Amino acid sequence: MTAGARGYVLKAGAPDELFQAARTAACGGAALGPDAAARVVSRLTGPEPVLTDREIEVIRLVAQGLGNRAGAVSEAVRRGLVELR
Repeated sequence: MTAGARGYVLKAGAPDELFQAARTAACGGAALGPDAAARVVSRLTGPEPVLTDREIEVIRLVAQGLGNRAGAVSEAVRRGLVELR
């Protein structure tokens, strides 16, 4: 949904649910099926995600002043991974 989707329903849902979601989205609303809504609520109310050891390592490299390219070269990882973090 962060990419611009107006709704999300599981394909295993009832056909009526899909049609209603499409109508809601077409009218500018946001449509979430019951299962998707439960997942969203769970993510919003759940504990904060824990960083992996690799993510912490990348953050430390950036904090030491290493740029994206230097951090990637020093740890032999792609520049995109460092930028992502």
